[in-house]
This record gives sequence, structure tokens and C-alpha cells, in this order.
Amino acid sequence: GYLYAYSRWSLHRSAEPVYSPNSIFIHEKIDFKLFPNPFSECLIIELTYNQYLYKSFPLKVFDFNGRLVYSQSIDRQITIDLSFLKPGIYYVTLSDGLRQLTKPILKHL
Repeated sequence: GYLYAYSRWSLHRSAEPVYSPNSIFIHEKIDFKLFPNPFSECLIIELTYNQYLYKSFPLKVFDFNGRLVYSQSIDRQITIDLSFLKPGIYYVTLSDGLRQLTKPILKHL
């Protein structure tokens, strides 16, 4: 994704990835940050690296028994209101269509 240029004394790289409709896309590892964890009402979810440049990803929150309690798409960072949930352990899942990453969260009083 980056454009490189070489001069006699140095190598330069573009600041942002460069893509064309004909370029081959190699998937990066998906990852995201959750904070605060534990939370009481709102949870901030932020994609790491530059994944948000490509598309939005489905984000799902499951309870301890595997029931879906929340679903939304994310493309960079969102703050979600989970104040309606009871205290306990939940799981946040993010998928890019090929891979899925799940992280635990704790809701306290």
C-alpha cells in the first residue's frame, strides 16, 4: 500500500497508503481497543492502525451465554451506550469477513 521513491542518498515513503482499483489488497490483522474496561454506561471502541480506510466492520456484543445484545457497524471509532445491560461479562466481536476477533468486557454497577 505505500508508495516508495529512492534517490541517490535516501529512501522515501508516502505518509498514507496509496491504492488503485487495480491494486492487490493484502488484509491486515484486525484489531481494536476497548475502553474503559470495566465500564458502567458507555464503551469506546476504536479500530487500530488504518483499517478504517478500507470499509466498515460489523461489531457485535454478546452476553456470557452467547446471546446477541448489541450490533452496529464501525469504521473508525464509536462510543456505544450499553447502560441498558446488567452488570456482568460480555464479549465484543469484530469481523472483517475473513477473520473474527473477540475481546471480553466487564460491566460494573
